[in-house]
Amino acid sequence: MPAEKNVEQRRQTQHKLELMERYWGAWCTILAQATTYPFCPTHLWLVDTHAGPGRHDSAADPDGHIEGTPALAALAARAAQRRFPGVTVHVRATDKEKAVAERLFAVMKPLTGDPPNAVDFKVAPCDWVSAVPWVQAEIAKEDHPHGGRPGPSGRHDHRSLWFIDPFGVESIDHKVIEGLPVGAEVIVNLDLMGALRDAGKARKGDAPMRELLRTAFGSDAWEAPSALAVPHQALADAFANTFPRWRYRNAYLLRATGSQDRAMVHLTDAKTAVPAFARAVKDAMRAGTVIAGRVLSAQQKDDAAVTLFNLFAGQSLTAREMAPFVPRYSLDQVRTICRTAEQNRYGRWDENAGAMEWFVERAPEKGLFD
Repeated sequence: MPAEKNVEQRRQTQHKLELMERYWGAWCTILAQATTYPFCPTHLWLVDTHAGPGRHDSAADPDGHIEGTPALAALAARAAQRRFPGVTVHVRATDKEKAVAERLFAVMKPLTGDPPNAVDFKVAPCDWVSAVPWVQAEIAKEDHPHGGRPGPSGRHDHRSLWFIDPFGVESIDHKVIEGLPVGAEVIVNLDLMGALRDAGKARKGDAPMRELLRTAFGSDAWEAPSALAVPHQALADAFANTFPRWRYRNAYLLRATGSQDRAMVHLTDAKTAVPAFARAVKDAMRAGTVIAGRVLSAQQKDDAAVTLFNLFAGQSLTAREMAPFVPRYSLDQVRTICRTAEQNRYGRWDENAGAMEWFVERAPEKGLFD
């Protein structure tokens, strides 16, 4: 793994975090409301297979760090549970480095507990492939009333969103992805530069490297696109199309960082998920740029939370009541900023009432979510 740098120096990581923050939440919102479809929406799963320690170092954030993808998943889960009573969003994470997994659990522990104000979060210190049977068994449980419209089989067919984000392609196992449970939606953060380096070695006769690529792609589908003069999109598309099990297969290039190039490969059977994910990619790309428009970056939301706190400390107000005092922000942006303010310990946000109880002083950092 490369040495950790401040997230501001890693544009690709920033794009990934902006994207996943948006899509974890959008996915939960879409599925939690899907009571007329032939699956049970009362239990949903977010799975982060290469979770890391839950935080990224930041030079701009006042705490010196920002949330990683498993923490963003947990925040999205909590928000969905608060907004949709009766829905439980389970968050599962794995990291094969035991020390990293232990650090992640320590960071996440303040949020663990019973819904709606806490999250059923578990982390396994193992390779993600070995954890899949355990997570699959949980998803298959039907020890609760069916919350939707039972299909012909009468099964619950719970929905799950899997984020697979390895360094390189070494831990991508095509067969395991193909075997994920019914209703699984998958996002693979494909390391294109790593795959291209491996492809170059394989074409020169490196048999183990060729086998590694076959394990990741399920075939030699990597070979032709990797030899192109500009291979990135073609290689990502080729990987996506090796999964015919899913009806919709799309690949989106992330912002490049130096020599690092990656693509988010999105696999889904849900037609509505395609534009939702594409919009999340686009908004994440625009965030923090001169073409951002109404899209706020993570840093902008942090800064705006401080602005609102300075205006309203010690008061309890609805987003609608606050909006006239900050005309630069739309009503939806004020709501988004309040969610960030709660996350950053400036107050408590009531999703259903659309109201914020601002603290007199910022709460001390006992844990990530206190």
